[in-house]
Amino acid sequence: MTSPRSLSITKPDGSLKTAEELQRDAEQLVRDAKARADRIRAGLADNIVEATSKNQAASVTVTATGALRSVRFSERSKGMSPPQLSAAVMEAYQQASQQAAAQTIEITEREIGDERVTGMMRDLLPSYAEPDE
Repeated sequence: MTSPRSLSITKPDGSLKTAEELQRDAEQLVRDAKARADRIRAGLADNIVEATSKNQAASVTVTATGALRSVRFSERSKGMSPPQLSAAVMEAYQQASQQAAAQTIEITEREIGDERVTGMMRDLLPSYAEPDE
């Protein structure tokens, strides 16, 4: 877990840093924050989850945010009624969304390491953060 550093105006010995030292430290903090944001962005872009309904009739793919990317029907879907197909899609979607949300929270915890931030994310995704067992 990578925790963001903060800017200190004092040196380890307690003396004040020079303006140049503060500038250098601030620039390093910005570089670190950009690198962390790039890692989060890449992790979220890679967080594509596929899930299949229990009856194997429908499969879906979702993004890190739970956005639906694709829906596919197998041969098992033939002869199913529209409500049955809908239920199979929704079951697969719920499962994929739960997995994507859990992975999104893991990425955030690993890169930000601030329980306040991950707690807010859990609050935003309450029905998806803990997959049904």
